[in-house]
Amino acid sequence: MPALSMYAGFHSATIKQGLSFEERSQVAHDAGFRHTAFDISGAVEYDEKHGAGAAADYLKSRDLAPDGWGGAPGITLPADEYKAGLPAFEKLCEYAAGFGYGNVLGLMVFTPNRWPIPEDEAMDLAVHNFSALADTAAGHGVVVSIEFCGPNLMPDQPHPFVTGVEGAMRIVDAAGKDNLGVLVDSYHLYCAGEEPEVIDRLAKGKVFAAHINDSSPGDHSNFTDAERVMPGDGILPLVDFIKHLDAAGYSGIVPCELFNPEIRLGDPVEVAHESRVKSDAVIAEALG
Repeated sequence: MPALSMYAGFHSATIKQGLSFEERSQVAHDAGFRHTAFDISGAVEYDEKHGAGAAADYLKSRDLAPDGWGGAPGITLPADEYKAGLPAFEKLCEYAAGFGYGNVLGLMVFTPNRWPIPEDEAMDLAVHNFSALADTAAGHGVVVSIEFCGPNLMPDQPHPFVTGVEGAMRIVDAAGKDNLGVLVDSYHLYCAGEEPEVIDRLAKGKVFAAHINDSSPGDHSNFTDAERVMPGDGILPLVDFIKHLDAAGYSGIVPCELFNPEIRLGDPVEVAHESRVKSDAVIAEALG
């Protein structure tokens, strides 16, 4: 059977929290992963302790390839504060570019669906900040993915903001940067009220990252992150999700990113292994 264009990836959010860079990497290895979301802050700290290149060597010793990271300034910051945070971000881009893996050149930026300012002002600010971020990242070959927020995670913020693939692509189109696209997370997509068909209809060629999760049944308008469950254990049309990612031209790692407190109580290796097996099953059914 030929290799599939997408494959399961490890995400440390799914397992017990508080583990070190070494411990998380060992869990990923022991669970049978060959690809992991890039823990760039952990890698930087590991290099500071053990010397330049030590983190890359450690991942290689565990047969792990890193892919995708976070670390940009908060996108809701005022423009002047955002600009002030870009030099530190650029250092992370330099670090990623020199890490030795071409596939770590993907940044993911979470974008709230409620802001402290009205939507028209928030849109102007988001376009400005993402444009500045994309310009900084482009100098190091880094692509930027907007991770839209679907669930009700910021109820105290007074103003709703765009969500879903449709909302994220409004920002992408307004910014007009070649290295700016979207991250599509199946749980965020569901909680945003969108169906998988919007992925390739609205974002063909612009999907730079993806996460796979399932959802408990219920009223998603009141969901937080705790309702996420393992792929195949919930109600989401995940086979269609993968098919539409493929139709949009996406290929590569698809981490299972859960924030379920009950799942996190389990043995980290067993939880990670379960996420890999169940993610791979969905991908194989969709693309096999």
